Amino acid sequence: MKQELSVAHINRTIAYLPTLINIMRMVVGLAVLVFYIFVSRSPNSLIHFEPHLFYIWLGIDTIFIIAMLIFPQRQISDANLPSPINLIDLIMMIALMHIAGGVETGFGILVLPFVATACVSHGGKNKLTYASFATVLLMTSTLLTKRQEDTVFIQTGLLSGACFLIAFLSSYASSSIRRAIQSAQLNEERLELFNKLNHSVLEQVQEGVIVVNQENRIVLFNQQAKKFFPDLVIDTLCEKLSGTFKHWQKHGNQIFDDKSTSENEEIYIHAQPLYEHDSSLLLISLRSAGEIAQESQAHKLASLGQLTANLAHEIRNPLSAIGHANELLMENNHDDVEAHLKGIIQHNVDRINVMIQEILSLNRRDRMNRQLVHLTPYLKNFLTEFMLSNRDTVGCIKIGINTAIDYTIFFDEGHLHQILNNLLNNAWKYSKKDQNAIQIRIEPYSENEIVISVHDNGPGVTLGNEEKIFEPFFTTSKEGTGLGLYVAKELAQANKAWLTYNTKTKSFDLVMELVVIL
Repeated sequence: MKQELSVAHINRTIAYLPTLINIMRMVVGLAVLVFYIFVSRSPNSLIHFEPHLFYIWLGIDTIFIIAMLIFPQRQISDANLPSPINLIDLIMMIALMHIAGGVETGFGILVLPFVATACVSHGGKNKLTYASFATVLLMTSTLLTKRQEDTVFIQTGLLSGACFLIAFLSSYASSSIRRAIQSAQLNEERLELFNKLNHSVLEQVQEGVIVVNQENRIVLFNQQAKKFFPDLVIDTLCEKLSGTFKHWQKHGNQIFDDKSTSENEEIYIHAQPLYEHDSSLLLISLRSAGEIAQESQAHKLASLGQLTANLAHEIRNPLSAIGHANELLMENNHDDVEAHLKGIIQHNVDRINVMIQEILSLNRRDRMNRQLVHLTPYLKNFLTEFMLSNRDTVGCIKIGINTAIDYTIFFDEGHLHQILNNLLNNAWKYSKKDQNAIQIRIEPYSENEIVISVHDNGPGVTLGNEEKIFEPFFTTSKEGTGLGLYVAKELAQANKAWLTYNTKTKSFDLVMELVVIL
């Protein structure tokens, strides 16, 4: 498998640079020692070291190498000033050349790799300083030698020029490598950011997503996909969707739809091939049949709601005219039959008006004014207003709330008023209308939620109708519109709450989030 070069891999390689420089020092020292023992001491050798000077040099070089083994990172520097370690390297090499007999011995060539390592280890900085320092040392050594011939000065000049050339080339290479590393690091950071964003977006997608390769092995999936297939594992065969994979292999790059099952649940599949260079992947989107049906139902209800709201606006004006005309006619009743018929007209006009008002209330869920509501004082005011409007309920409503606790919610007061008003009207309608007709309880539902339960002593919701009571236009009362509970539930959801019917306690429960005030 081909290993990709990363910034971390490059940095690890650069971290070995001090060790490599130290190895070079040891190789040079050993080579010079071998040369001294077997070559320079020979009578026929053209190069002769002064023994005491050579041993001094070798001792200093050994101590220097040991020190660099103990403190290797001292050789790498980002400071603006030249590194003393690199200067010592240059001094040691030119000192070796000098005690060997000068520049014409050829030992001066050893200074070039150390000029290069000085520039590289210093990040390409101070190249002129290192080259100039080496040149000064070379000239000093030449001036101190016994032979002052032209060829010696020419060799010194050539070697000095080579120092400057090596310094510039090494600095350029080092600077280029550093710029490349910085660019690669920036690209890796961007890539990591994009990967995090892609992962975040992928997890927020409502659909299940699975990506498989040409071997039907899973490359990627999100948490939604695990809800359909809990045993998904990266780089394993996607056996659950083998039929979809075979369809892809057979039909090539066509986008197609398919079906599958998971735990007795039908799943709709939308597959899209992805091609990049010489590899190909298959992007598979998963959605349950129930979810698609709910979405379709939601679209239908939204369209129906918009149509109904428009019709309500159109009906309201002529209905008001009919009601007003009927009121004028009722002022001149000639007999009881005529009065009865006009009463029927007025009753139905009022009923249609109530239905229109409830339909128009659905539009209010998009125009909210949520604010902090303190439940204890709010409910006292609400119940006072409710009993003033429904005097028969006085003394028939019992409320249970811990007044020592300040239950605070974030809710639209108008929406909350309409929800509670609907629940209490329904409770009163189906209760026995005695002193225990309606009970309201307010208590914690979870750690950060509260529930308002409205219970009446009537027969409760008929078995089998528990789910239907929140559907639009469903009612068991001849006088009802079938929109009250539907509107109440929609307004609750708009305020991030939910309204349910509890079959055990036979109560309507409004669950809301508590607000913690610090």
